Amino acid sequence: MTTVSIIIATYNGAATLAACLDSIASQTRRPLDVIVMDGASTDGTVDILARRSDVVTHWASAPDKGIYDAWNKALPHVRGDWIWFIGCDDELADPETIAWAEDELGQFAADSGLVYTRVAMIGRNGRTTETIGRPWAESEAALAYGMSVPHTGLMARRELFETIGGFDSRYRIAGDFDWFLKAMQRSKVAFLDRITVRAADTGLSGASATQLKTVREFGAILDAQGRRKSARWYLLLAKVGMKSRLSQMISPRVMGWLVDAYRVATLRRPRMSSR
Repeated sequence: MTTVSIIIATYNGAATLAACLDSIASQTRRPLDVIVMDGASTDGTVDILARRSDVVTHWASAPDKGIYDAWNKALPHVRGDWIWFIGCDDELADPETIAWAEDELGQFAADSGLVYTRVAMIGRNGRTTETIGRPWAESEAALAYGMSVPHTGLMARRELFETIGGFDSRYRIAGDFDWFLKAMQRSKVAFLDRITVRAADTGLSGASATQLKTVREFGAILDAQGRRKSARWYLLLAKVGMKSRLSQMISPRVMGWLVDAYRVATLRRPRMSSR
């Protein structure tokens, strides 16, 4: 039977980690591994890990160089056929998620090693702000300006990591984009139209603080791999640059109104609306 291993990187994630692990514990079929690499948290995360041996098969807590370094440290402990990286503030969508995923993954030929799904982004009020993950034809075209495949919905064959290696920990934000571009040169990619993860949407604060750095890192990765940046990348850079400057000039509340107005104008729902 096809098996899945879950890897979770965390740092001071006590507020959300228990719910994440609970969503795994509630599965009708458990993943083969649940590996948690903690970056020396000081908020009670380690206490949670110490008492969750019912779910966690391996964990360690030590300083690291960021999420990609933590993921790399977890890889040697993987036994499953497929690897799934989720965040400590994410939850599996329903109790049948692992059973469904393993059954679906078992039907793919050996040359298909990258499979992704849809992901529901959840706002602070517990409601879905948007659903991400598009069919591969759309997502492939969008890779010319950034990571268009939701990493929390992506499952990769273990053999790809054995062939390509792990993540480049020099990247702080978009190391998954770098790895995915390399992996897709060696594997077919498939999209499964099902929501498998409820992922935390950090909303305005996360976007304003990191989006400009993220887009610049996308550009650096495209350059490093000899890929041409599309016009959309330059437009995205200009948009997030303006947003970053505005966020320094006006209050978060007014900025939130502007973001919601933009989402409505582009036929997307406001950040805190339900679906």
